[in-house]
Amino acid sequence: MTFRTRLLIAFALTVIVAVAFVGAIVSTTTQRAFEQVDEQRVSALAAQFRQELLRRKQEIAQHVRDIAEADSTRDMVIALNRPDADPPAYVDAAEPPPPTISIFSSWSPPPGASSRPSSGPRDFSTRKTGSPNATTGTRGSLS
Repeated sequence: MTFRTRLLIAFALTVIVAVAFVGAIVSTTTQRAFEQVDEQRVSALAAQFRQELLRRKQEIAQHVRDIAEADSTRDMVIALNRPDADPPAYVDAAEPPPPTISIFSSWSPPPGASSRPSSGPRDFSTRKTGSPNATTGTRGSLS
């Protein structure tokens, strides 16, 4: 092996080892940075969820307190504890519930979009062109 060949091999190995070392360092640093950002995002999301859950819990507790302290509730309890009570008379006394009871009740679809899927008629039949049933419009008859 000539000196020139040995020098080329040594130089090539040095370059390969240096590139591999730099690549490993960059990969490790990038992975740590992404993990840190992901951890921050998860923590922020968990904190936001806890905050919204606490707010909603307080809102519901206040609503229940308002119902319990209402004069109409007191009158209804007194009337229902009588021996000649008429419970069906109070069926319509309750107010209807709010339209959405959800932790994420502040979410709304974008303008022009519906929050419900369309309820139009759909045809999910599995008709194939050229099959004997495709021309008659019947589905899978056994005869």
